[in-house]
Amino acid sequence: VEQSYEKAKKYYEKSSEKNNPIGLVLLGNLYKNGLGVDKDYKKAIELYEKSAKLDFPEAFTALALMYLYGYGVDQDVSQTVYYLEKAIQKRNAYAMIYLANLYLNGYFIEQDYQKAKHYYEEAAKLNETEALIGLGKIYLNGFGVIKNVSKAIEYFERAASRKNSNGFHFLGVIYYLGDPVEADYIKAKDYFEKAANLNNPNSDIYLWILY
Repeated sequence: VEQSYEKAKKYYEKSSEKNNPIGLVLLGNLYKNGLGVDKDYKKAIELYEKSAKLDFPEAFTALALMYLYGYGVDQDVSQTVYYLEKAIQKRNAYAMIYLANLYLNGYFIEQDYQKAKHYYEEAAKLNETEALIGLGKIYLNGFGVIKNVSKAIEYFERAASRKNSNGFHFLGVIYYLGDPVEADYIKAKDYFEKAANLNNPNSDIYLWILY
């Protein structure tokens, strides 16, 4: 089916007129990204807010990102956290991962490894693969926990079993560096190749070194 944002807009508008929270968010996304319409952050926010009043978690995450990057509003990270937490109350895994990443990396907010770990663990309970990568990083580097490479490997292997490129990549890094496990370039190369086949750009660099 040929993609037509103009047609999508008509359907989303019909849905929005019926106060459908999904339609409101989808229409908001068109205005946010300028797809089939002129880019209009204010309009997007208006639509997201209408959906948020209907307690739709995806509307909370959409508003969180608008405040994080200052799209159509003054940048306000406290509002970002507020809306992500509201989405998390609805058991939204995307919001958990996003907030965990912010706390892990200290982007825009004060770094807090314990909060990052908590939200990754909650997302992992919802079968979110990226949560396994986050937890693997925490144990690999000893971020707020005792460094435990065996546990990191366990998380990365679980992610890799779901064909996650970062799971393969980090396993490759562990066996390439050999700390504290014994270095194994054959095993590292195998993991990097699997990651590269899943379009992981970082693994290409290691493969170039190994070849």
